[in-house]
Amino acid sequence: MRSNYQFRPNSQLDTIIFDLDDTLISWAKPQIEWNKFLKPMFAKMHAYLVELGYELEQEALARGFGRNTRDAWDHARAHDHHIAVSMGGVLHRALHDLNLPADDIDIEELMRHADWQPFPGVALYPDTHAVLDELRERGYKIGLITNAFQPMWMRDTELVTYDLIDRLDARITSGDTGFMKPHPAIFWRMLGMLDSAPDRAMYVGDSPAHDVRGANETGLISVHIDPPHLDKQPQSPIEQPDYTITTLTDLLPIVERIRNC
Repeated sequence: MRSNYQFRPNSQLDTIIFDLDDTLISWAKPQIEWNKFLKPMFAKMHAYLVELGYELEQEALARGFGRNTRDAWDHARAHDHHIAVSMGGVLHRALHDLNLPADDIDIEELMRHADWQPFPGVALYPDTHAVLDELRERGYKIGLITNAFQPMWMRDTELVTYDLIDRLDARITSGDTGFMKPHPAIFWRMLGMLDSAPDRAMYVGDSPAHDVRGANETGLISVHIDPPHLDKQPQSPIEQPDYTITTLTDLLPIVERIRNC
């Protein structure tokens, strides 16, 4: 474990909030490329649209979705407003570009037909369940915030597969919230869902730019998880974490020491 050991007295610590990707689950060994992973999703959405009576090619849908996704993320990254990208919004624009009546199509139902699934090769860290269970036994409220353009109900499929969903008291995506980390709004929304406050909460994530900065700017205790397969280092003072860990297990003694300060 590596840590700055800048212990901040906080005897009222009652909330631990986590990032998802490369924090609770590991992307160290993905097994296929994104295009291959998404192909069945486009096939199912295409079949649904054809069933509704619309004429379009599956590849055209895939190209339009890909182009609009890239444009949306490029725009979001180019501006420091941290407005979230929404999968529903991307699909709506893609359908409009294909000259389909996007306003008349139930976008949520279209996304449900996509049948989102866990990515092959992505797996739980070996200590995820044990750490979450230990924190819950100690009485902490557990939340999850992820910068994902899917609505949370889509990513819930993954949480069920990894047996995480019942270990969380609240969970949100940026796509549902309207803002991405590091914007304080997404942190404040989660704190409200957990009936907590910044001075009673800790945030754990793998990205200094998104997780650590957002936690620091909102006033939470920030923990950077830095597993061996990643190399994400702070680039500015606001991205410096209060603590740095290499495994989730390293979090437990930090939490205990903060509570006992």
